[in-house]
Amino acid sequence: MKKSVLALFLTLVILSASGCCPTRQVVVYEQTPMPPAKVEVMKVRPCPKAVWVPGHWVWRGRHRGWVWVTGRWK
Repeated sequence: MKKSVLALFLTLVILSASGCCPTRQVVVYEQTPMPPAKVEVMKVRPCPKAVWVPGHWVWRGRHRGWVWVTGRWK
């Protein structure tokens, strides 16, 4: 009995190592190209040391797509 259990165990180990078992599926989603940048109007500078950070596109996943983050003073 012990020999048959050991033989079954070794057979399963060898089969799993050889790649005969099903492997995980890889799904690849193609990202749409980034839209062109939007033209923004800079608001009044809040203080002399403020620096303008321009707006940019951010990928939010395949359901939301590209989202525009507006520029701001920092």
